Amino acid sequence: MTTPLTFSVIINTCDRAEPLRTLLDALNQQTYAHFEVIVVIGPTKDDSVAVVQTFGERVILAHCPEFNLSMSRNIGIAIAVGDIVAFIDDDALPCPTWLEQLATCFENRDIAGAGGRVYQIHPGHGQLQFRHGLFSIFAEDADVRDSPTAPLPTDTPPQYWYPRLMGTNMAYRRQALTDGGGFDERFAYLFEEPDLAIRLGRQGYKIQHLDEAVVYHAPASSRNRQMFTWNINWYMWMRGGIYFILKNSSPLVGRRVAWLRAMQYAQKFFTRVRNHRTYDSLPADLYPDVIKQLWRGLGWGLAVGLFGQRQIATHFGKPNRDFQPFLKEIQELGIRNQESAQSKMEIIQNSVLPSTTATNYKSVASMEAPLRICLLSSNYPPHSTEGVARLTHVMAQGLAELGHEVHVIIEGRANHTTFYDGAYVHEIRTESRYYQHYNKLGYSKLAWLLNHSHVVYEKLKSLRLNHQIQLVDSTVWLLESLVMAVAQEMPIVTRLVTSTRQLNNLADQVEAEAHLISQLEEQLLRQSHGLVPISQAIKQTYTQIYGLDFTKRPHQIIHAGIKPLPEEAVFPLDGQAKPAPILLFVGRLEKRKGILTLFEAMPQVLREFPQAQFWLAGKDNSPHDGFADAEHLTYPQYFQKKYPACQNQVKFLGYVADDKLAELYQICDLFVAPSLYESFGLIFLEAMNQARPVIGCNVGGPTEIIVPNETGLLVTPEAPTELATAIIQLLSQPKARRDMGRAGRERLLKQFHYLKMAEQYVAFY
Repeated sequence: MTTPLTFSVIINTCDRAEPLRTLLDALNQQTYAHFEVIVVIGPTKDDSVAVVQTFGERVILAHCPEFNLSMSRNIGIAIAVGDIVAFIDDDALPCPTWLEQLATCFENRDIAGAGGRVYQIHPGHGQLQFRHGLFSIFAEDADVRDSPTAPLPTDTPPQYWYPRLMGTNMAYRRQALTDGGGFDERFAYLFEEPDLAIRLGRQGYKIQHLDEAVVYHAPASSRNRQMFTWNINWYMWMRGGIYFILKNSSPLVGRRVAWLRAMQYAQKFFTRVRNHRTYDSLPADLYPDVIKQLWRGLGWGLAVGLFGQRQIATHFGKPNRDFQPFLKEIQELGIRNQESAQSKMEIIQNSVLPSTTATNYKSVASMEAPLRICLLSSNYPPHSTEGVARLTHVMAQGLAELGHEVHVIIEGRANHTTFYDGAYVHEIRTESRYYQHYNKLGYSKLAWLLNHSHVVYEKLKSLRLNHQIQLVDSTVWLLESLVMAVAQEMPIVTRLVTSTRQLNNLADQVEAEAHLISQLEEQLLRQSHGLVPISQAIKQTYTQIYGLDFTKRPHQIIHAGIKPLPEEAVFPLDGQAKPAPILLFVGRLEKRKGILTLFEAMPQVLREFPQAQFWLAGKDNSPHDGFADAEHLTYPQYFQKKYPACQNQVKFLGYVADDKLAELYQICDLFVAPSLYESFGLIFLEAMNQARPVIGCNVGGPTEIIVPNETGLLVTPEAPTELATAIIQLLSQPKARRDMGRAGRERLLKQFHYLKMAEQYVAFY
């Protein structure tokens, strides 16, 4: 039997106790058991030592006397006994199969070094940091490349470029490190990783890039940098770059060419900094100090690069100790608990919103078997506030807070991942790589949907490799999970919301493309492993229009829930009459959402309450629902043309972001959404969260949310006079509005709490 490779995982840290704790907790999740953990702590000022000591003998603790990353790395190498030495930053998290994938790679004895992708995951700053990276002897980087054969970014000859590994996802055979002398301690910060890679590369060692083996990096502030500011160690950056060029290029191109390239590097650096100052991106008060740091760094780099010696260890002895596994028992693999789930959110400094969880809800979910779940949602907050996006977001939050690992795949930029409100959010870009013939037939939407589903499928395979995803959940809308459902490689749960076939039934005429899409929806439903209608009404509708026999397949009705506001953030109505009450509508401006019914009701309401205001929040959807083609007008233009006397009392607000939307719910006196059909109606819960009375239609999901004459009123769809009468009734009764709003808030807390919803999903999964 082959002896498994052993790993020494080295974490170099200083002044980052909390991110360090998060990383050590996360290492419990590794699927590969044969590794030890070494933490090398610099001259720290926090309680990092105490954090390490809480792990007892599972972690080997060492100290570095200086704030010098290369020295700290070498100390770790010197005490490592694993066959492979792997480095990860203290502000990073590895995917659970990180070491398992690296071990498979190192089974090839020709491989001396290996590492995978790195994602920076700060919300608002997320990006793919590293993939198939190269570095030239002239300090030029190509850290993100689509493939190993991608073109080089400069005209520097290929023989001067070397594969490199990023320090937070970097593993080498211990023998290669010790033979090569480890890290040059002249690099106290920056450039030590490519310098090592080039030195090993010149000695004939082979470095392998893994396309996966993902590490998620949430760069934290340190003595060398204040994240997302210009307050960084410019001196170290300049000195390291100049020294790197002189030491690595001189043996290949000569000292004169090396000196010229170093000076070109410095000139570009100064020019870039001056340009930042010119365009005000670099603060004026910081600029003089930055220039001083650069001159100092240039002087040091030239002097030591030209005349100084490298500080490379000549000998690493073999430590006289036994391998000390981090996971003492194989049963510990995959342990996840609510505390570690919460700490993942805490790793991202200043990026997580304050908790608004209601304190009166007690979770009863078992944490003995946490799940690894992927939710699909083409749109997602904070960029989108449409219903499915908000529902998926609050599902992700609830599942994460119950201790489960949650991933969300959305449409956006390729290779872009952030950690947002407790979940990994992976953005993909849909490209027309497949299904081209549908475009030729004029079915551009169908082609996009199928291409999107295929790209989702490819991302799911990546997540399955890195995270061992157990289950995929998505709505039937947009067919996002169709390709995976057909492939039958993972269990698929499909949430039942308003479908294309329902919309077809509401339309006067159904185009061939829409008919094809509805057929594919039926295919997805029949190949899903479980179905979740989000209301009793939607279950009945699907039984009628698709002929689904729910008795023959796993299913459960799970109402949507939302995150309740804390009581101190809710301001109920005071029960007093107002001269200019505000009526709020939230939703796309389209026929299905009842916007034409509301338009027709407005003049009747304004005759009774001439100062009333109607605020309409939502995108105009007239180009997509056929209204613009039929009327040659947008919905706002149509209203202005047909109801000119009402214009001053109506505001078309367009798309409204989540934070502003919450303000609108708080400001309004009455919420109105007369949709012809809603599969559920998350917007009603959002209004009830602010203790506002609501008016909806007596079909579909709203009938399961609104209790007539207790939390609001229900009216007949497409009945503008009945709608106007209901609005006038509540505007005439301010105390009734107050009481309904309070009752709605209480109903939400009891029936539609997001953690209750999440527990139901967990039980069904």
